[in-house]
Amino acid sequence: MKRIINLSLIASFVLFITSCDPMGSNLPFSELSVEQNKQVVENSAVEAVQIFEGMTDVAAVEASISFGNYLSMADPMSDIAFKKTKFIRTVETVGGLQDNSTTINDMFALVTSPDELAEDPESVEDVWNEIVGIYSWNSATETWDYTANSEMVQFNFPSTEDGTTNNASFTISNYTGVYMTTTIDDEYTGDLPVSLDMDFVVDGTSVLSFTFAAEYNDDGVPSAMASDLIIEAYAFEVDMSNNDKKASASYKFTHDGETVIEISGKVEGDFTEENIEANTITHTETYEWTEYEYEWNETTNSYDEVEVTHTETYDWDELDVGEVFNSGLVKFQMMNISINAIGDIKALADSMNMIYPDDYWDDPNYDEKEATEREAAAINNTMDIFAIDEDAKTKIAEVEAYVVMETWGNDYYEFWIDYRLKFGDGSLVDMETYFEDGFEQVVAEINNMIYDLNSEYDLGIDTIEY
Repeated sequence: MKRIINLSLIASFVLFITSCDPMGSNLPFSELSVEQNKQVVENSAVEAVQIFEGMTDVAAVEASISFGNYLSMADPMSDIAFKKTKFIRTVETVGGLQDNSTTINDMFALVTSPDELAEDPESVEDVWNEIVGIYSWNSATETWDYTANSEMVQFNFPSTEDGTTNNASFTISNYTGVYMTTTIDDEYTGDLPVSLDMDFVVDGTSVLSFTFAAEYNDDGVPSAMASDLIIEAYAFEVDMSNNDKKASASYKFTHDGETVIEISGKVEGDFTEENIEANTITHTETYEWTEYEYEWNETTNSYDEVEVTHTETYDWDELDVGEVFNSGLVKFQMMNISINAIGDIKALADSMNMIYPDDYWDDPNYDEKEATEREAAAINNTMDIFAIDEDAKTKIAEVEAYVVMETWGNDYYEFWIDYRLKFGDGSLVDMETYFEDGFEQVVAEINNMIYDLNSEYDLGIDTIEY
């Protein structure tokens, strides 16, 4: 039903629980032309792609590949679940940047989930106690020499695959955890990670560092988390917090301190368990259908056709979004261009409930065109979406919802919501047209990166057609 679909869209907006500057909507419009602003956006995307490509050349990548190679040659922990932990996953993810087996998304995923540290069947503390110590690669015997140590896990090894001198070290330290009941995983009874540090050093210089810190509420769900992964000049930063009234998060990728990508925002409301339960509606739908089956007739020694009625019942839950979420802020930034959204979630949800009440399809007076127009108006009245040039501190364009009608044949038509850009001079351009051309250089940069990877590693990745 259309009402449910639209409420799902509202919920999707809510899930971008991140923070942005609500005053940005008051910035003056850029005085550049539409095409000039388009070039600014294109240049930012090209610069971002070039920065992504540069990550494949950092020393940490080659050292990570080398470390993985030595572990595969002689695994000092073959009987321990160590390779499932975040420790080794960090090395594997960084190493995968070179052959394109991992991506920027994988780097963010690496630092976001505290439960990644608690994937093992035993507790993290038990794994830590089993692996703690210093492991040094012995090139002569091609094995790891072990030295006892109670404070850290350290691997010393050559930074290149054909090296013989242990000029690289990967150190894991400062692990602490807390034992408490958690709803993250009902089967896990071990400790939850509170802190962890990792440091990757090559020739005395740190090429990678990772820090993690978390606090938990009474249910064992993180109430605050900060996680930073630094790879030379590149940094991935994740910060989250939540309570019964507010949830926020920030994901940021920077290069030499400059923002390359940021996804951040905040949502406010009443997130208590009691309120969520009170505003979760359970729907039940029953389906009946009749079909013919065949039963064996012993008298006639043949099958008789029998009419059989089947019944199936389905239960599904729907959250009354407007009674749980009140307002939200969203920001997505690439280089100096940011897309921002500020929304009155409750007002939008209430409007949708009025436009699409229960069983609205059964209303003989329901007019799809009118309802869709009211929906577009509700989105524009309750949500403020705009693009900003962060360097110039000007607004490039506002985003406006509008109704699209498509006709199928002579007697069938359909209405839906689409979005277009509104510029300072009042001109309107739909999203598809705006991005239809003019971004050839962005695609060219991506294809150049693919070509280089294919040439060096024979990966066979298809280039992008534009």
